Amino acid sequence: MADQVVRNRTWSAERTDLIRELRAEGEGMSYREIAEHLGIKLSTVQDVFRGYKGQAPPARRRTQRSSRSNATANRSRDRLTADAASGRHRRGEQI
Repeated sequence: MADQVVRNRTWSAERTDLIRELRAEGEGMSYREIAEHLGIKLSTVQDVFRGYKGQAPPARRRTQRSSRSNATANRSRDRLTADAASGRHRRGEQI
């Protein structure tokens, strides 16, 4: 397993160098041309130039809304409830 990790890192570094070389030569190839030439995904080529490596960071956990956004949500909910009770459509038209 450790050998595979080393091989993957080596291949990744070689692939990155090759992608950059193909882009830089003369007029260079487009991202799509590089991806097709190497048989890899376009997003992989884009990731090299964006500097992405490895996995994406874990998703951030949503925090509780601030009291201001809670107040705004409550007003919107109250307005919808009042409109429904009065029989108005959301544009103020009668149903």
